[in-house]
Amino acid sequence: MWSRRPLPRVALALLAWPILACGSTEPPAPECHTSTVIVDATELISVETTPSAPATLPATLVSSVGDGDTCPEDMARVEGDHCPQLRGGERRCMKWLDPEQAVTRRCARYSEDAECAVPERRMKFCIDRDEYTGLGQTIPRSDVSWREATRLCNESSKRLCGTDEWTFACEGPDWLPYPYGYERRSDLCHIDQYDLLEKGKLIDQRRPVTEDPGCVSAFGVHNMTGNVGEWTHDPRGVVPFRSAGKGGWWGPLRNRCRATTVGHDEHFHQVQIGFRCCSDVRPSPKLAAPGDPGA
Repeated sequence: MWSRRPLPRVALALLAWPILACGSTEPPAPECHTSTVIVDATELISVETTPSAPATLPATLVSSVGDGDTCPEDMARVEGDHCPQLRGGERRCMKWLDPEQAVTRRCARYSEDAECAVPERRMKFCIDRDEYTGLGQTIPRSDVSWREATRLCNESSKRLCGTDEWTFACEGPDWLPYPYGYERRSDLCHIDQYDLLEKGKLIDQRRPVTEDPGCVSAFGVHNMTGNVGEWTHDPRGVVPFRSAGKGGWWGPLRNRCRATTVGHDEHFHQVQIGFRCCSDVRPSPKLAAPGDPGA
């Protein structure tokens, strides 16, 4: 049974990460509500809710498919038709967990009815199955700025995921609001932790990337909601705000696929913020047939 617990006032400043904005350049839909909150007592951020995204092809949990294109073993292949905006802005929430004025209002269950409001866009790419940890590590690397995350992905011959890429990898082919379905499940993902602070500082509650195997999308990507929030590249942003956060961290946040955090610039970093990388799908090397040169 879902329960509600009030957050301590001092925790409100730490809820900067889940502040949401519509990820479309189009005017917001009627359901896209806007408000203003104070973050760290120095920053004013306009916040809105976001839509969801679809795909028509079946998802795959393997890194290569029969057309010869592959992804590295530590990455999942994502392919299908992405919906930039659902009709009505996003799915209708059937049961709210928080009051309407809550900055990070959570939904216990979303409607299964959804329709794409704009033309779908074909996507094909690779994405890290797990949050970035660093070589030989299991805890997600965090407290990194957007620029550092971009550099680390580039050094791995990858790139920081685009905001729409991340959303599609999270939602899967059915445009799910959560990577695992329509109902919020704190037993599957590392979310909805309430004991956030110790002596006024955020308690580091990152978990190993292997600890929540049920927190997985239809494409086989883990921990896309919860554990750590993740930097993405917003192609609609301009320097120094090409930075956009996805997924939310371990606190009682929205933690859904469509939600996008804006307002933190490319230099911002905190312990609850990590990332993962993407890359283009690469063609498989062709095997020479018997009798061919090089066979």
